[in-house]
Amino acid sequence: MRCAVYIRVSTNKEEQKSSLENQRSLFYQYLEDKGWDVFDFYVD
Repeated sequence: MRCAVYIRVSTNKEEQKSSLENQRSLFYQYLEDKGWDVFDFYVD
């Protein structure tokens, strides 16, 4: 299955900036476990 992933942070606080990388890593692991292919990542 091919899928797209949307990740975002809801604040401009400095400590939230690493959240995007954490979310991306978690999604990659989840999708790998499911055997799904990533079409694209959308970041907001």
